[in-house]
Amino acid sequence: MENMPKTEAGSDGANLPEIDPRKTYADALSEVKTREQELADKWTKNASDNYKIYVGDDDSVLFNILYSNTETIRPNLFSQVPKPDVRRRWDEARGDLPAKVMNRMLEFCMDTNIASYPTFVNVIDQCVLDGLLPGLGTFRFRFENGVGFLDYVHFDQYIWAYCRQWEARPWEAFRHDMTK
Repeated sequence: MENMPKTEAGSDGANLPEIDPRKTYADALSEVKTREQELADKWTKNASDNYKIYVGDDDSVLFNILYSNTETIRPNLFSQVPKPDVRRRWDEARGDLPAKVMNRMLEFCMDTNIASYPTFVNVIDQCVLDGLLPGLGTFRFRFENGVGFLDYVHFDQYIWAYCRQWEARPWEAFRHDMTK
């Protein structure tokens, strides 16, 4: 039990892992690289093989039933775009004009996609496919200049610390392939 991370109560009452101030950047990077190699050895290779079978690049498979099964299940998991539904907590009789304007503005902001960024449908559709084939579909929500964006994260770009319960993970990381 002495190897378990210590926890402290967060501002929302949840238990959050305590950050060790003695850990250096090099130690943290070493831990992430070690975990990335473990995931590559135990999981990422099998996940990549599943994608090869799905796409049809694996010549050892005579009849690709994975593709037909995946394409049958996939629309059941995500078939249409959700429509934002922003409402006041109380009934409309108590609503005033500024609240109604805010409702309309929020619905518009959530329903609009910005050009050159992935749309909600594209990101979620890819995450569903990743959930069906390798077993992990991941996206990231980020803010840029006050605007929120969804980013699809490929299954081999997401690294997480080993933990028995997901809520107890001490860290998670995203790998970025960058050029000079």
